[in-house]
Amino acid sequence: MIVLNTSSDEQTFTVIPRFEPTATITITFFSEQQNKQTHSFTDDTPNYSNGYLTIANTYDPALVDQNKYVVEIKETGVLCWRGKCFVTDQTDLPKFTINEGVYDEPTQSSNEFIII
Repeated sequence: MIVLNTSSDEQTFTVIPRFEPTATITITFFSEQQNKQTHSFTDDTPNYSNGYLTIANTYDPALVDQNKYVVEIKETGVLCWRGKCFVTDQTDLPKFTINEGVYDEPTQSSNEFIII
C-alpha cells in the first residue's frame, strides 16, 4: 500500500508494474469514501528502472487526510498497475494505528464467571 500525505510538495512513490511502460502513462486516483475519481495526471517520461516504476507528482487539490484511494496506472488504456493508497500526515508510521483512541481497554480484569 502506498502512503502519501496532504502536502502540496512533490511526493514520490514506487510500484512494481505488470510490464515496462514505454509511452505516456496516466495515473488516476479514485476515492473509496466519495466513490469517484478525484485526481488524474499523465507522465510523458515514466521512470522505470530494475523492475520498479517511480512516480513523482504534486497533488492539486491536495489529497484528503485519513482517506483511502484506489490508484490505477495505465499506458494507452492498458492497465499497468492497480493498488491502494492511504493518506496520513502522521510521521511515525511503524506505530500508526487507524483505531487510535477508538478502543478503550478495560482497567479491571476478573477471572470470575457465572455458570448457569
